[in-house]
Amino acid sequence: MAVLKKGTYLGKYKEGDVYYYQFKPEVIAENGKDINVRIGDRNEEFPNNRTYILSILNEEEQKLVDGKV
Repeated sequence: MAVLKKGTYLGKYKEGDVYYYQFKPEVIAENGKDINVRIGDRNEEFPNNRTYILSILNEEEQKLVDGKV
């Protein structure tokens, strides 16, 4: 498995009392196939590389939001 493209943080917005965070997924290569996965959780796959939005972040996503990566 190799990381072809690192995931990126795209920004946040507020809806009501909740903040939502937008990311582009990581792209990894596994067995000759490109797979789009959640940043920090390679078990969560996406069918394409479209933006995903969350209100609860994992540790790796939080580091991107905080600018520590």
